[in-house]
Amino acid sequence: MAKKHMQSISSPDELNGRLQHTSPMTWIVLSAVTVSLIAFFVWSFLARLPMKLTGTAEVNDHVATLRLKEGDLRKLSAGLRVTISGEVGEIVSISGSEVTLSSYDLPNGEYPYRVDLGSVRPIDFFIGNPS
Repeated sequence: MAKKHMQSISSPDELNGRLQHTSPMTWIVLSAVTVSLIAFFVWSFLARLPMKLTGTAEVNDHVATLRLKEGDLRKLSAGLRVTISGEVGEIVSISGSEVTLSSYDLPNGEYPYRVDLGSVRPIDFFIGNPS
């Protein structure tokens, strides 16, 4: 079909009339989208997103007990840093559903806690390998 159209052109001026021009705005938009995609993929390989587990801890006689939601126990391991009301400690051991923490110098009561689980690269979610 293109050959048929080319044969019907008898002068260079007719060829110029049939060619479509791409506007500069189209190139600007295409360049912006390309740069954005490249920046996103570079960021997704280099960036690290923190993973945290939060909840409420009960402290009795300097011994903290974490109140865990269902399924959260499997995310924990010995040595992870646990912050309870600004005081930093760590998980000493996990036995069954019992999580033993280092001693906290806090009065008896309930306090918010945060367990730092590490970090993950955003690209790992796309390739199916979040750790």
